[in-house]
Amino acid sequence: MNKTFYRFSLVLLFSLFLPILGSNSRLAGDRVRAREPEELYYTFFDEKVPLVLREDAIAVSFRPQRRMRGEDLTSPPQYLQLQESLNVRTRGSANNSVEVTSLGTDLALVNIVSGNRRELEARIQQQAYVKSTLPVLSRANSDSSRGDDLILPNEIIITVAPGLSETEIQTIFAEHNIEAIRKLRFTQNRYLVRSTVASGIEVLNVAEQLNRTANLESASPNFIQRVVESLPSHFMTPSATKSDPAALSSPLLPMQWHLNSAPLVGCLDSNINSLSTLSECTRKTQNSDRDRTDVRALEAWKNSNAGEGAIVAVIDTLIQWNHSDLKNNIHSIGNISDKLPGEVYGWDFVDDDRETRISTEEFKAIEVPWRHAFVLEDETLNKTYPLYFEWFREQYPDWSEAKIAEQIRQYILDRTAGNFHGTMVAGVIAASPEGSEGVIGIAPNAKILPVRSGGVSGTFQVGSLVESIGYAAARGVDVINMSLGGQYRSQPIAEQIERVLEERPDLVIVASSGNDNLNAIGFPAALSDVISVGATNVTGHRASYSNYGTRNNQKLTLVAPGGDFKDNLDYPLVGGILTTGGTFLDLFWSGINLEEQQKNYSYDPRGKYRWTQGTSFSAPIVSGIVALIKGEDTENQLTRAEIIEILQETSSYEGLHLRPDEREIFDRENPNGSIEEYFFGSGLVNADAAIREAKRRLRK
Repeated sequence: MNKTFYRFSLVLLFSLFLPILGSNSRLAGDRVRAREPEELYYTFFDEKVPLVLREDAIAVSFRPQRRMRGEDLTSPPQYLQLQESLNVRTRGSANNSVEVTSLGTDLALVNIVSGNRRELEARIQQQAYVKSTLPVLSRANSDSSRGDDLILPNEIIITVAPGLSETEIQTIFAEHNIEAIRKLRFTQNRYLVRSTVASGIEVLNVAEQLNRTANLESASPNFIQRVVESLPSHFMTPSATKSDPAALSSPLLPMQWHLNSAPLVGCLDSNINSLSTLSECTRKTQNSDRDRTDVRALEAWKNSNAGEGAIVAVIDTLIQWNHSDLKNNIHSIGNISDKLPGEVYGWDFVDDDRETRISTEEFKAIEVPWRHAFVLEDETLNKTYPLYFEWFREQYPDWSEAKIAEQIRQYILDRTAGNFHGTMVAGVIAASPEGSEGVIGIAPNAKILPVRSGGVSGTFQVGSLVESIGYAAARGVDVINMSLGGQYRSQPIAEQIERVLEERPDLVIVASSGNDNLNAIGFPAALSDVISVGATNVTGHRASYSNYGTRNNQKLTLVAPGGDFKDNLDYPLVGGILTTGGTFLDLFWSGINLEEQQKNYSYDPRGKYRWTQGTSFSAPIVSGIVALIKGEDTENQLTRAEIIEILQETSSYEGLHLRPDEREIFDRENPNGSIEEYFFGSGLVNADAAIREAKRRLRK
């Protein structure tokens, strides 16, 4: 397997933030970096990957909250308690100014706006509810400044040589002063361990010492990568219904241009300045003289069973599978030998339980900023979020405080909605409306297996991803969708993907190429045998953010619609991908006046449906098309290699257009191959042509 990979800036492809944050912003990750007295790095196979320590940020791990009888259950979350403690003026000295961001129920990030780092770290460690402080690292010489942070806990993933006895393993542990936390599930010979003598930056050194140890095949820090009604205690039971592909219809269907672009592209020259004018135009428009820029999904449904029988694992963040357009298409785990406790509809590898939906505690971790966006006055909001205010003021000095406050509100609301990234991805693949209105997925009769590996606020830990990949493969899914990626390249993740693909020649993994507008395919999309998907927009151009190109024989496989809010349209939402959202839950809207809620890239005020953009959403379009093929290939006759070949052979450059500056980019970077291949891979995926070719091969 080719183990050469490339950097990618966003840990999770939360592309709905792209219109707000530029590549030079503090918010986007342009950090003050320290000069370290010694080299900091981790090892990716035989390559040293240099790191730097961020001096303007500290990660904080909290102790589990234990509430005493009679204690006020409405007390603020620990991250807010910490922010209040750190921002208190003491002895007449100037304020330390920090902004504390929740990264889940037990983790937070302290961004230092002003003040002494060592003093702040000492004060953090004095808080009784703080378990520890953790270093925040970033890759050295990164060619993009967006969120490439790595939080370093005292956890290391080791792979022991096959055949070692338990006594031999314990001897290695004792010699290197490490202890086992647990054995990783759904993988081979891997343990999660901690050092008994080291902490902080020294954990990197321990990992490298273990890497050079006989009988250990690898050792890698278990980095946390940075890239949301009270829920019932029982599970809802999805009904066993399926859609008639020929009869699929919804008032929202004409606005889902990635399925059939004719109605919407026919309205591009109209005066679209509101949702009502958009709906009216698309309802009346059936044909257009413009090129088709969709994937021919409607035609594919007529020539297939719409993915019936196929199972797609969505490895992602919160998957709110009780959404009305998703609940009928959730895969149920039957009686299997390695069933996890209480496992029914997938697994949450963040909290290690059966629930991939948002919990009450997780809602508390994101609730306060969400409500601030609605209830705080402009001046108070700007003071409450100084880091955000500082960035907007630096980038847009002519903006009024009211304008900055408006943008901060938008940013907070988008971040909160972005916690349901997995819900959005699942909708693109297999949404199927329960009632008269809803969105439709690419494979509306396929099943989704929810696999949660991302925490609230977009954090992924290596060990959770390793287990998630192994779990999905062990549950016999046909496709794994990974709408995630990072500059960070992980050896345990690469080895796990290699293993499951070798064991399952029929398994297909689809991943996002990245949202950096760079000649750089992201990880894990850059892995051999993983389908790497770039994004196009409604006019058939490469989406303004989509990664492209070739480097060291790693290429973009193909492209699919990903949406683009920067498409210079009168009504920017037209350019987005319409899919299922997660903030429709009652607990988000208690006490909030819905009449005052702006659309915020939502189709409806509550965010049950959202317009979004990113290679995060072009990847699940391809996963859905693979599910359509798998629905026809009931006996798994087609191998992964054959399915990839079908997708590439039936894709084309029809309807695609180069931007004026892309010829200059192509000539400057002087790659091999054609300019179309450089920016679009083999071209725009075609669901109908792929189904026809798959059925032709199956008839042989």
